[in-house]
Amino acid sequence: MKKGIILKGALAIALILGFVVEEGVTEGIAGTGKAAHVDVAIFHFHSSDNAPKEIKGADIITQLHGKAQFLNISHTTGVKDQDVIMISSDVLREGASSEDFGVDCQLILHVAQGEKVTTLGKCEVFYFDAANKKEVAAKIMMKPVLLEADDWQLVAWDPVSHVAVYADEEVGTE
Repeated sequence: MKKGIILKGALAIALILGFVVEEGVTEGIAGTGKAAHVDVAIFHFHSSDNAPKEIKGADIITQLHGKAQFLNISHTTGVKDQDVIMISSDVLREGASSEDFGVDCQLILHVAQGEKVTTLGKCEVFYFDAANKKEVAAKIMMKPVLLEADDWQLVAWDPVSHVAVYADEEVGTE
């Protein structure tokens, strides 16, 4: 009830100030509805063991502590069908050669019925593996994966670089 009164008051103020208000103006405004959210986590595993296909619960960093180092983690709210999540976490370094160390990913989302999220895409990862004293480059292609709520799912794994990409979907306030 209060939300409706506040929203009507805000619309009235907008009209007084001369803003054009169209029907359906509240759609997509943060906090006005439920929507899917997508979390993406990228890890480098320390050993050649395969990455787990699923991580139960919300705290993926604690569950992989000692097994893998996270390269990037992101959270995107209110995703819509055909959204593209761009993840870029780079360090530009100049030395004997100029290199771009980090993670660059593009994930394409298909959202059905407002809450069922399927993701696919690609990641390019370039980093220095201190343990083995070598540079590692990986191009990881992600096949379509339907994300299940409340658990992290492995959406891509590169057995050469030991890089895993996980995604998690949840429904919350838009």
